[in-house]
Amino acid sequence: MTGKKTLLIFSLLSLQIFVSFFIWAALIDKIATTKIITNTYISGVAVQGLTYEQAKQALQKRYPHPFDRTIFLTAGGNQLAVNLKEIGAEYLYLEALAGSFGRPREKSGLAGLNQTLKELIRGPRINLPVRVNEDLLAEKINELNRMYFKEPVNAVLNWQDGRPVVTPEEYGKAIDIKGTLAKFSELKVPLPDQFEAVVSVIKPAVQAKELAEFKHVLGAYETIYAPNELARAHNIKTAAAAIDNTIIRPGQVFSFNETVGERTKENGYQKAPVIKASRMEIDYGGGICQVSTTLYNAALMAGLEIIERHPHARAVPYVQRGMDAAVANNTLDLKLKNNLSASVYLSCRAENGRLSVKILGKIPPRKIK
Repeated sequence: MTGKKTLLIFSLLSLQIFVSFFIWAALIDKIATTKIITNTYISGVAVQGLTYEQAKQALQKRYPHPFDRTIFLTAGGNQLAVNLKEIGAEYLYLEALAGSFGRPREKSGLAGLNQTLKELIRGPRINLPVRVNEDLLAEKINELNRMYFKEPVNAVLNWQDGRPVVTPEEYGKAIDIKGTLAKFSELKVPLPDQFEAVVSVIKPAVQAKELAEFKHVLGAYETIYAPNELARAHNIKTAAAAIDNTIIRPGQVFSFNETVGERTKENGYQKAPVIKASRMEIDYGGGICQVSTTLYNAALMAGLEIIERHPHARAVPYVQRGMDAAVANNTLDLKLKNNLSASVYLSCRAENGRLSVKILGKIPPRKIK
């Protein structure tokens, strides 16, 4: 019973303290809302001693609506002129004035009281907020990004006199849209004539430092194609280029179809002979099974795990029977798993009627006992 009584007394005292504090705060705010206190400035405009309406008129005189000015968005050496009307810019007079009448404290307790005392002595310094339509601003930033953007270029391993030679990568660049919007929202009045966008560097997926580590040929295979069969040769070169410069990480599964993409006109493939259900037909991508077959044989030599592989319905002329690997959109795929302890690199080139696939590793090939 004594415990309940003590709890009740404690609750009543707490309520009394809370109510007293609330009444005290309300009285202070009431005093503050009569006129703006001494030495109060809103973005350089002195508003001390003014009423709400007088202060609003002073701000509107110094920073009038509508915005009739241009700000230049910049990124590197690129710039885009943006009329602030076009992005729905407006001054938030009410928010600034609300901060001068009964200005909310950023801190509570003793720290809040100290903040209040400092402002009473020095006077508050308030920024006039500016609001824009973020969707319209994002459109302008994207327009600038189209001028500034640079796609990263991967490092490439080429062959010269039978030895690998690495061409270094190139870093890309882009405007950070989210970061630029956040930075713009922090602008203070008066607004600058120029605004530098937030930019980011795009790291290439393949870098020269790593390519230099692929020193060992784990498996290699070559097949011959007829360069005078123009459409078929074109398809072979297109698929080979898609596979070339691919790195397969340990445990990763490589999919031929995912890497090469769907064989369509839009993806750059041409119509050429293709085997369908033991018959020869003309379709987009004809000839790329020679690429999958050449890769399959190189993978066997490298000791990679074959996850998926399909034979043709009939023999093909570029490899021994049973050593082929047929592929088809959305149905037949060639999948290889890197079962080694280090990454492997695929070099795939089609030149002058020779299709060559080399699989390079960071560690020497396993010895077969």
